[in-house]
Amino acid sequence: MERDTGSGRSRTLVLVKHAMPIVEPRVPPSRWRLSEEGRRQSAVLAGKLKDYGLERVLTSEEPKAAETAEILAGRLDLG
Repeated sequence: MERDTGSGRSRTLVLVKHAMPIVEPRVPPSRWRLSEEGRRQSAVLAGKLKDYGLERVLTSEEPKAAETAEILAGRLDLG
């Protein structure tokens, strides 16, 4: 989605789903953490997002989402 912000430039919203979690059947999905593959996927995704010029990364409180966002923000120097 792009819109004029009044400054003559448009903004882009990029939505990202969390990377692959460790599925723990006895734990609610909202508490799952990233798997090693999920961490790798997040690093790869960060490389693909570099050209977007992101200014910030926002996330839910779920561990898998927060870990994904942390990896993205770190790789994109948004920490």
